[in-house]
Amino acid sequence: MTDTTTQAAQAPTNKNIQTDYSQLFESKSFWLFVVGVLFSLPLIMSFMRPKIEQKPILGTIQEFKLQNQDGRDFSNRDIAGSVLLVNFVFTSCPSTCPMLTKTMADVQVRLKGTGKSVQLLTVSVDPEHDTPEVLKAYAKKHFADLSTWSFITGSKEDIRKLVVGSFASPLSIESSDKPDDMSAGFQIAHGEHFVLVDQLGRIRSYEHINSPKDINRVMRDIAILVNTPPKS
Repeated sequence: MTDTTTQAAQAPTNKNIQTDYSQLFESKSFWLFVVGVLFSLPLIMSFMRPKIEQKPILGTIQEFKLQNQDGRDFSNRDIAGSVLLVNFVFTSCPSTCPMLTKTMADVQVRLKGTGKSVQLLTVSVDPEHDTPEVLKAYAKKHFADLSTWSFITGSKEDIRKLVVGSFASPLSIESSDKPDDMSAGFQIAHGEHFVLVDQLGRIRSYEHINSPKDINRVMRDIAILVNTPPKS
C-alpha cells in the first residue's frame, strides 16, 4: 500500500506536464533554437539535393553574319544571352529534314512561355535555293513562332564556315545541274543532329532527338542551362 502511494505521488500529473510545456514555450532559448532550425533547413536541404552536372564545353560559335527569313542581318548579337537549340536542314529535302523540322516544332511547343531565354535556330544548308522568301514560307508551313525561332541562310562559303567551322558539323554541298528538287537532295549531305548552345555561345552537346523521351532529356538540359547560367 505504501509503495503504491509513493508511485502515485511520484507520477507526473497533467497539471505538472502543462506547466512544463508552458515554461518551455516561454523560454527565450527554445524559440531561438526553433528559429535557428528553420533558417538552417534550406541550407541543409541544399546539401541533400543531387548535384546538377553541367554539360562540358565542346566549342564556341565564332562571329557570323547571315540573313534570316525576313532578309535581315542575323548575327551572334541576335542570340546572345539565350540558350540556343540549332539544327541543319534544306527546304527541298525529301528525307530527314521534315522530321528534323517537326521535332523542332515539338520543342517549340514545350518552350511556350519561356520568351527569349531559349531560342531555336534552323540553318539552311542549301543557300542556292533557300532564299529568305523560301525560308519564310517554310517556317509558316511548320507553324514556327518567328519571335523565338529563326531560319537563316547566306552564301555557300558563309554557311560552310558556320556549320563546319563553328558547329563542327559535317556538310557537303555539291552544285547540281538538274533543276528538280529530288536530284538536289542527293547533292547535299549534312548532320541530322541538334546542337545545344549556352548563353555565352558555347556548344554544350550534340543531340539526336528521335523520340519523346529524347525531347524530355533535351528539355531537362535546356532547363539546367536556363536556371544555372554559365559563368564566363
